[in-house]
Amino acid sequence: MMVIGPLMIEHRLIERMVNILDKELQRAGKNGIINPADLDSFVEFMRVYADKCHHGKEEGILFAELGRKDVSREHRKVILELVSDHIFGRSQVAKLVALNADYKAGDKGKLKEITEVFSGLAVFYTAHIRKEDKDFFIPVMRYFSPAEHQAMLKASNEFDSNMDLAKYQEMVLSMEKALK
Repeated sequence: MMVIGPLMIEHRLIERMVNILDKELQRAGKNGIINPADLDSFVEFMRVYADKCHHGKEEGILFAELGRKDVSREHRKVILELVSDHIFGRSQVAKLVALNADYKAGDKGKLKEITEVFSGLAVFYTAHIRKEDKDFFIPVMRYFSPAEHQAMLKASNEFDSNMDLAKYQEMVLSMEKALK
């Protein structure tokens, strides 16, 4: 197995959370309210699972190893775009934290801004994941030998051993059930 296997599996869980987000937006549009606890869960998921765990492995393992290779100009450009995407995602999640704090404090006018940021994140993550899965991950695997693939996979597994990934799988499952 290559290191991109687990990364692509993680993408599927992130997509499920984005789908939950989309349904939450639809419900907020109908009801005029959003559950601040759901927003807190989304923020935690994006900060810990999507960013610290997933992006951490992309940047700290895959991109770092690609940085040691003589990759094409196009692939170097995509790496920079992906890192920039990660920074943008972090900034939008931070924006949600501030908006949610105001919303919890009674500023119901923040709902419009929350839904705008949510909508932007849903579009952003869909495009970001598609870029990685379809245009980047598979082509860059050719830069690595089988031994290098195994070393990256081992590093990825060690990275994961310090995370409670089951918590985030359960979080998504629980939120999906609550939406039904």
